[in-house]
Amino acid sequence: MLILSGAVPCMRARLHAQDGRKLYNSVARKSVQSGLKYLSLAQEENGTFGDSAYQDSTAIISLAGLSWLASGSVPGRGPFGSVLRRCVDYVVAQSDSSGLIASEAEQNKRPMYGHGFATLFLSQVYGMTRNPLVRTVLEKAVGLTLATQNSDGGWRYQPEKSDADISVTVCQAVALRG
Repeated sequence: MLILSGAVPCMRARLHAQDGRKLYNSVARKSVQSGLKYLSLAQEENGTFGDSAYQDSTAIISLAGLSWLASGSVPGRGPFGSVLRRCVDYVVAQSDSSGLIASEAEQNKRPMYGHGFATLFLSQVYGMTRNPLVRTVLEKAVGLTLATQNSDGGWRYQPEKSDADISVTVCQAVALRG
């Protein structure tokens, strides 16, 4: 059924209506809520997570933010509104004048991954809040993404036109679709 749901529209509707409820049952909901709570408790006051090498990763912070948005919270409202606000504030603060969204530590370590996830996150935040500061950062981020696409259509680890990497290209394509 799952394979057919992508190829046959009538199967997709049927799968969603029948099996969707079975897949996202009370056990799954409880697990998701537990994970969201764990993330909220792990977040630092500045929006980062822990003290590992990835504590200030815009990718991790943005993905955590996306998970809270998907739960129905928005920055400042809902059970995860305060942690979402910290995510937004942190991600926005990592944007530079070129439009790249990356922490200082990420600047020389494949920043386009985090940039893609941060752009996707901010697109969702903007769609829900219409925050003008988020829009300004988002417009610059999209501009950088468009400007760094190579002639074959892909992106690389650094914000420059060169060869492409499949996973970085996926991050940018998903961000632009956000």
